[in-house]
Parts: sequence; structure tokens; C-alpha cells
Amino acid sequence: MAGLCIQLVESNTKKTRKEIEYRTKRAMKTSTANLITEYKFQDRKRGLWSLPVICVMAAILMLMADPGSMIQDGNVIHSLFAASVVITLMVTYDWRNREINRLIFAAYLISVGLEFYLAGVPDQPISPSASYNSGKGAVMEIFIYLLPYVYLLLKLGIALPLFLISKK
Repeated sequence: MAGLCIQLVESNTKKTRKEIEYRTKRAMKTSTANLITEYKFQDRKRGLWSLPVICVMAAILMLMADPGSMIQDGNVIHSLFAASVVITLMVTYDWRNREINRLIFAAYLISVGLEFYLAGVPDQPISPSASYNSGKGAVMEIFIYLLPYVYLLLKLGIALPLFLISKK
């Protein structure tokens, strides 16, 4: 009788150990997966801070030729407005709702489309012939020529952090 009781206790202990090991491994996998997901989310959230920085840089690029044109230039106004909206969102919104994140992403793309429709792609701040006569050099000439395209790529490229935080 005593031997039967010992066998029952040992078999229950083995089952319990296996069950505990299984549950522990499963919990560790789940918590590790959650930690990785949280790390990716926090990394993407930190990436959103690049939006206002790049928007301000784009506005500065457009103000290089004529700093007084800030009030009249729609591209500069849009860049500064987008920077202020994103800073406000970063301070007040936690970015956990994917549907709202997608809505913010779509709103940004629509606003960029409206910017280019209403204000147009910015012109070169200095005409190539004017810079050629002033002797700025070949690199400056190329930079002046490519400035509108750099602006266009910046405005479209900064949508990437918004896209990344809105995907699964």
C-alpha cells in the first residue's frame, strides 16, 4: 500500500513538473514576444520625432534664398504647420491605436498632395544663370538645381515613420 502511494505521488509530481515546465516555457515565450513587440513599438515611436525635425529642415531649405518670403511661401507654411501638428500629437497621443495611426498617415499624405497642388513644387531659390555669374562653384550649382527635388523627397520620405507605426 505504501509503495502504491509513493508511485502515485511520483507520477503526479512528474506530471506537475512537466506541466510547470510547459507553462513556464510558454510564459517566457509570450513575455519575450511581448517585450520584442514593445521594443519595436517604442523604436517606431522614437522615429516619429524625425518628422518635425525634417519638416523644419525643409522649411529652412526653402528659406535659404529669401528669408522674408516665409509668410507668402505655401511650402514653408505647410512644413512648419506639419511640424507643429506632429509635435502636438507626440505630446498628447500615445500611438497605440492602429486605425487612428492610419488616419493620421492618410491625412499627412493628403496634406502633402494638397501642398503640391496649391503651392506647387518649389522653384530653385536662385536661378542657375545668376549663380553661374556669381562664381559659386559646380557643387553649389548642382545643389541649387537639385533643391526642389530634395524638398520633394524629404516631404514624401518623412511619411515612412508614420507608415511604420501604423502597420502591424
